[in-house]
Amino acid sequence: MASDVAWWERHTGTKVLLSAHDAHVGYEPVDPADYPKMQGAFLRDSLGPAYVSVGLTFDRGSFNATGPDGKVRRFTVGPAGTGTNERTLDRVRYRDYVLDLRTAGSPAPDWLNGARPTRSIGTDYPDGPYDIALAPSHDILIHLHRVAAARLRDR
Repeated sequence: MASDVAWWERHTGTKVLLSAHDAHVGYEPVDPADYPKMQGAFLRDSLGPAYVSVGLTFDRGSFNATGPDGKVRRFTVGPAGTGTNERTLDRVRYRDYVLDLRTAGSPAPDWLNGARPTRSIGTDYPDGPYDIALAPSHDILIHLHRVAAARLRDR
């Protein structure tokens, strides 16, 4: 996937927006045994600083995912647990915000470089949490207090 994105950028000369699960677009693997290097790390190698990884966290809400039964449905989670990245991020005075992890002022970098439990919600749920250090994983972080699932169409 990364080589296709890099090819497109080089051959068109235009910016490319890649939308994928945080673990795919990030730099650090959440599951190194199965995925030793992530798409984001390959893109950073190919594109250098032109590649910017944006991660997303949230405190609570609903989302659509494939459950253990193989069916896509809505899941709802309550507030993030104690000791998680999401719980601390949600205690910031802003409910929803964007944080440039590359330029965050002191003492944030010390905290952002520490790995702690973080939700990893992709196609399948439940999955994780995984111990993730936010700053080494992404360049920018969007934190939302509450998320709402898209309405699924009947097939």
